[in-house]
Amino acid sequence: MITQLQHDLTQKPDLLEIKTQGNTHRLDLSWIQTVQEREDVSFAIGLTRSLNTEAQVFKTEQAAKNNFKDHLYSEIIPTQPGDPLLRKHLASIDAEHVAISYALAQKLNAKIGDPLFFRLARTSNGIKKFVYIQSTIDYILEPKDYPRPATFVPMGFLLGIEYFIDGIHDDFIVVDPVPTQHQFANVRIYANNMSDVLQLSEWLEQQHINTHSQQSAIQSMLTINQVLSLIFTVIAGTALVGGCISLTGSFLANIDRKRQLISTLRLLGFNKKNIVSYITIQVFFITTFSFISALVFYFLGSSIFNTALGTHNQTAAFSTYLNYQQLGLAFAITSLLSFIVALIGAIQSMRIEPAESLREL
Repeated sequence: MITQLQHDLTQKPDLLEIKTQGNTHRLDLSWIQTVQEREDVSFAIGLTRSLNTEAQVFKTEQAAKNNFKDHLYSEIIPTQPGDPLLRKHLASIDAEHVAISYALAQKLNAKIGDPLFFRLARTSNGIKKFVYIQSTIDYILEPKDYPRPATFVPMGFLLGIEYFIDGIHDDFIVVDPVPTQHQFANVRIYANNMSDVLQLSEWLEQQHINTHSQQSAIQSMLTINQVLSLIFTVIAGTALVGGCISLTGSFLANIDRKRQLISTLRLLGFNKKNIVSYITIQVFFITTFSFISALVFYFLGSSIFNTALGTHNQTAAFSTYLNYQQLGLAFAITSLLSFIVALIGAIQSMRIEPAESLREL
């Protein structure tokens, strides 16, 4: 259950995101690359402004050029390969193919494959100038991934928008490559796992960058995981030790009860090798039968457990199961233990004197 909860949490990108705060940072491209190369970072990209750039978006070219009343603004967010928000759908994201949030898709009533038109505006010397950009919607984010209307574009696309709005370029031009001297106001950064969030947040604080993350939720989950892991380890360890002692005692007692039978076999001409083979084969069949019986009870209990959990929406994803590798490993360990016990019993059986055992009759 804890593993399932951890898996569900890590599927929420905001849990692994570390948000930088403030707008006084001047982060250059080399610093961003240093962050990207850290082992505890899964994704990092610079943000050009403390607040995301916005642009007007439309579903049709006619609306973009003629509709000046309805103002639907979309945040323009830079992205690149490895972005957790876009998962594996980034291969075709470029200046002509963009990804949008679910909220924006709902407002535009748009779907994958539909065109998307941007209208950029700026005023220079009292003259208002417009630029229109056409792209295609290549991917729509899940509703939980980003709650606000947003468009995800390559960094060069974003810089082209900003350079036009700021008057650096007279027209929209994709800026590629990104200038090495460009200063970033913030960074969008994701840790590899929940434990790395705490470590990465501390490192950023040491760089005099204020951060905000889901540290409290992560710390609570890690604490619960540690406590339950300890409890289950103690239970499993106790069961394992008890099972080994019980199995060993049972087999040795079984061999001791057959002292007279073994003595009789010795008198009938069976040598020590035959006796050892007899004991080993018997232990193997008993172990196999017991293991199969245990599996029957396990699958019965597992079926009841899974059925009970499946009736509730919050626990429907939880289940108990053993795969073939785990079953094979369990049988191998059990057989190895049985074989060791059989060898101990065989050594004891070799010390049995037939005459002494028959005197006890």
